[in-house]
Amino acid sequence: MTASAGGLVSTPTDLARFWQAMARGQLLRPGQMAELHQTVLADGFQEIRPGIRYGLGIMWIPNRCGGSWAHVGSMPGMSTLAAVTPDGHRSTVLYLATELADPDWAKAVIQREMALLDGLICG
Repeated sequence: MTASAGGLVSTPTDLARFWQAMARGQLLRPGQMAELHQTVLADGFQEIRPGIRYGLGIMWIPNRCGGSWAHVGSMPGMSTLAAVTPDGHRSTVLYLATELADPDWAKAVIQREMALLDGLICG
């Protein structure tokens, strides 16, 4: 069910640090970063926020201050949303200790996550 999801133990602080290092170009070569940032419109996410794009495991989420690079993950009982500004100056990790089965409630929670993400990333 969880595949490799249990193969890494980390904290939200570690994840935020990882995303900052990634955005600052400390983990990948410039060519690899360019490939990582090649995205396409993510059709399944447009209801959440128009303009969300997805590529090699990373998504671009537009916001009021431009946008952020992000990754979402979930398994039964938990979900995460990690995001970082393009320059790596600000990052955040949202961790929810539940995953809602009701699609209406889940959509409302995701909308609240997007609003919280904007506040944390944009200041």
